[in-house]
Amino acid sequence: MIAKKNRKSFKATIEIEVEEPEIVNGYILPPEPDETLNNSTLLGVDSNNNGVRDDVERWIFLEMEIYNGYEKIEQVIAMQRGKAAQSALIDPTNKDDNVQISMKAARDCWTHYIYSKQIGFNASRGKFSRGIKDKIFNTKERLKTYWQYDSTLAGRVFTSTATLKTQTQCEINIDEL
Repeated sequence: MIAKKNRKSFKATIEIEVEEPEIVNGYILPPEPDETLNNSTLLGVDSNNNGVRDDVERWIFLEMEIYNGYEKIEQVIAMQRGKAAQSALIDPTNKDDNVQISMKAARDCWTHYIYSKQIGFNASRGKFSRGIKDKIFNTKERLKTYWQYDSTLAGRVFTSTATLKTQTQCEINIDEL
């Protein structure tokens, strides 16, 4: 039993500092992860659990703003590519071909978008394509793991899907964006 006669009431003020989230094209970005912590593991930090590392997600939305001509839709398609690439780090053995299927879907989604918008090759888009791969596989361990996944494709034959007129490979309906 607690004695009540020595109890005193008091007021306390607690100060909490909350950072306002960064928003780009209506998309709420995760906070920038600590680089050392993020690069100390193969999968890095994904604080919002959307399947894309936070540093890659931030790069997609912040860097694509820098390259002229990129739209929100292209950023969303790039997120699909980032998620597919992350799956290569999660399952480099490509069990059941799930990684290859998601990588192909991301490429097909981009192809559909380019075809539907009649967008030709653009040097900045090519630069971005190389840049996102460099960002995703940015450590020795991540690159080695990607090569392990890539080796599962050696000697195999793949057929292409006629996706130019349909957006079925896209995770979201890009025709409605």
